[in-house]
Parts: sequence; C-alpha cells; structure tokens
Amino acid sequence: MHNFTSLFRAINRKDKLRIGSFSTHEAIQAEIAKTGHQFIHIKESPENKQWNDEYRKRPRNIIEISFDQFKSSSGVDILISNTISQQQFMGQLAKAFNLPHITFLYCYHPENWSNYTMENIKVYEKSDYMVFLTEDQRKEWRCEGRDNCFVINHAIDNEFFKPREDNGVKTHILTVANFYKERNSELNYTLYEEIKQKCPQYSYLHLGSSSNGEYKPAKDVNELVDSYTKSKVFINTCHRSVIPTTVLEAMSCGVPVLSTSNPTLEKLIKHGENGYLFSTAEEAEEILNILHSDEENYKKISENARQTIINQYNIEKSNAAWNELFNKVLIKHEKRIF
Repeated sequence: MHNFTSLFRAINRKDKLRIGSFSTHEAIQAEIAKTGHQFIHIKESPENKQWNDEYRKRPRNIIEISFDQFKSSSGVDILISNTISQQQFMGQLAKAFNLPHITFLYCYHPENWSNYTMENIKVYEKSDYMVFLTEDQRKEWRCEGRDNCFVINHAIDNEFFKPREDNGVKTHILTVANFYKERNSELNYTLYEEIKQKCPQYSYLHLGSSSNGEYKPAKDVNELVDSYTKSKVFINTCHRSVIPTTVLEAMSCGVPVLSTSNPTLEKLIKHGENGYLFSTAEEAEEILNILHSDEENYKKISENARQTIINQYNIEKSNAAWNELFNKVLIKHEKRIF
C-alpha cells in the first residue's frame, strides 16, 4: 500500500492531521495553522510562490518541501488547493493517491469570466469539497445549495491585532497591499492616487512589496500592527478580494476603515456605524474630513469596528469550523475507501 494512503487513521484521533497544500496567502494560512495540524506545502506551486516571512512569519507547523520530498512523505490525510490552477494539480494528485481534496478559494472569480465560462467551469465538481469565506462568494461561484460546498469565516487574532495605548497621536492614512500599482486592475491603485491628490492635506503611508522598490512591506507582523495602531484611517480600494485581510486587521486594531464595496463588504461595514463605504475620491474626501474633525464620531467608529471583529471573526469559531470539516472529510473518505 502506498505511504500516502490514510486508510488506518482513526476518525476520532487525538493526533494531528497531515495536510498537503501550497503557500498562497500567508495571513490566512497562518491563522488556519492555529488549528494545530501539520501543514506540508509543496514548493513548486502553479503560481511559483513560496512562503514570504515578510508578510507573516511561517508557523512552526507549516513546512515547505520539494515535490519529490512530498511524494515520499508518509501519512498525508488531506490535500488543500487555494486557486483554480492549484485545484487542477491537486485534483490529479488526489486521484493518484486516493486522498480527499478540499479547494479553499479566497476571491471572487475574475470579472472578465463570461456566464458561459461560469456555467462550464463547475469548480464544485473538481474537488471533493469547496470552502468559501462568505455566502456571497459561494453564490458568485455558483456553489450555493451544494452539499460539498461550505462557508468558513475568516479569523483574526484580536488579542494580537488590537489598539495600543502608547502610540501617541494618530497621524497618517494607511494602505496595505502588495504590488499595488502592478495590480491596478484588481486593487484600484488609480483611485488611491486620486484620493491623495484630492486630499493633499493628509499624510499617507503605504506598506507592501513593489517591483521597483518604491514601497516596502512591514518588516514583520509586529511592525504591521504598530503601523495600524498609529494610523488615523485605513483605506481599502480593492473590491474583488472577497474580504481583504487587511480590512479585518485594521478594524480589529480599532482603526476606522474607508472601503470600496462588494456584497460581502457591504454586510461587514455598516456605513457610518463601524466604518465607511465609498466609490469616488470626492466621497472619500468628505468622509476623511468628518473623521478628522469629529472626535466623538471617530471614537464610536473605532470601538464598533473592533467589536465587529471580536463578534464575527474570532479564531475559536474558525478553528472549530475547520476541524468539523476535517472530521467530516475523513469520515466520508474512509467510508468510501474501505
């Protein structure tokens, strides 16, 4: 019997699962790693990406190995893909070694996909299980109502991403995005520049990698939290990411967020209560002026933003949902293969 096969692993086991995947989104995968299982990431991903410690220090229970090393690993229980390209690769691996395969998608589908493409791609048929961040995202991928398609809310460590009392006067307006200019069609860097031109009276700080070195990411997650808590406002111009991790982190730190909109963000951000939604530089200017002039309103937005994250995006709920799914996967798979 091939050493990938997990026939004899007990369903109600106390030992940790061994889960194969690729390094894709450091912030999200670092939080999922808090389930405590062993995550084995193949270095040769379809996107040619490996873990970047500048975005998140790699947890000790995530290791990166070559594909050749992965093939000779023992006792892998589950495979997780995180993109459509990865889904195809992992799907072939899952069939070859009789392993259950979960695809976990972070984003909406590309805007240029036609109805014909969506009708024919049928992502739910290419994995044993699908996981989405929100109901809206599951619906857009046309997976609502399907037994193998689940929603697991994102998680934020609100005891780490929290306000700091010793950061002094909040001054700058913060944005965080990797390759902001280069990914303009997705992240809308143009709108960010329009806001800066419209509101030159404010100070701006952008963190993130760039191809020409114009911008730099925070050196580590502690500096990132420090940057959040020193900022007066956080701006998000991306609407194709279902729910940007940076938005949740900023809110957890008690920073008022101005964000462009999508169906998920409209549910998260209650305009004027725990943040603001906008679509133009003129609207952003009006909101920024309010936040900089009305301290009582600013405090209300800040407190409500953090409470939203505590209530809806905590790690305990997310970990419990993932472990429930892993247990469901093993039960169903072991019933199928025995």
